[in-house]
Amino acid sequence: MIFVSPKALVGFVLLMLVAAPRVWAVDFPISGVYSQNFDGAIGPEWNLDRWAASGVYSLGVTQVNSGQVRTNDSHIPAFDIGTVSFPLDSVVPAASFLSNGFSGNWLKTSGNASTTTPGIATLTLSNLPIHTSIDLTFLLAPMDSIDGTTGVNADGPFVVRLDGVVIINKQISSGGGNMPGTPGFTTVMSLTNASSNYSEWWQNGATDESMREIQTWTYDSAHSYLSNFTHTASTLVLEFQHSLGQGGSNDEAFAIENLGITLIPEPETLLLLAPNLFLIAAAARRRHPR
Repeated sequence: MIFVSPKALVGFVLLMLVAAPRVWAVDFPISGVYSQNFDGAIGPEWNLDRWAASGVYSLGVTQVNSGQVRTNDSHIPAFDIGTVSFPLDSVVPAASFLSNGFSGNWLKTSGNASTTTPGIATLTLSNLPIHTSIDLTFLLAPMDSIDGTTGVNADGPFVVRLDGVVIINKQISSGGGNMPGTPGFTTVMSLTNASSNYSEWWQNGATDESMREIQTWTYDSAHSYLSNFTHTASTLVLEFQHSLGQGGSNDEAFAIENLGITLIPEPETLLLLAPNLFLIAAAARRRHPR
């Protein structure tokens, strides 16, 4: 038998408590609506792994310098680009997330991840009032060079789980160009120049400095999400997962804003219905006496 001193045992327990990730369940608001815009301190109901609250990007690139206009074998101008006077106005006008429902802070990917070691933001809520379903809403901003499922820089899908069940599993391509038609999502800002990673090509055979085009993988976009899910449990766990290989930089990113969870029916509705339900039950008993 191995003897462990009480002091060593206490030390081991304390070590486990410190090392273990802390996820605290917080009571669901009695109003029946939970909302989070990530502007203030994020509460203990959240556990963030390679996600963090940070400031919403205010404006894309208004002008490009020589390093932001590239050439390669298929994009070679026909004139001496050494004569170009930079900076130049961007070909795609700068847009702003602030004009499309975003403000203050958002919850943005903040660390490199992979399909085997994803970054996950977890929301845990408890003591939900009686309900039959939930409405889930949020804004999603896919940005810059999100790659497909193959190749050296392949990125995994954007995944959302409700109580461990996958409700969204979307392999998003550069800047969210393949988002239209995705169930639950509505595009609020189509492919545009809204972050600092915007860059351009020279058009092949360009004869002057105006003949430039955006590098399509540097597009950004924004989409609103709304969907209803059957849900009756008294606890709720919501997870947002990314597998961006360069999610720790500004090279590619997802950001979430204005998260909302609404219980259906809302507690106030149940209170209003309660007297009528009592009368219906009483009438039923009178019609069918024992």
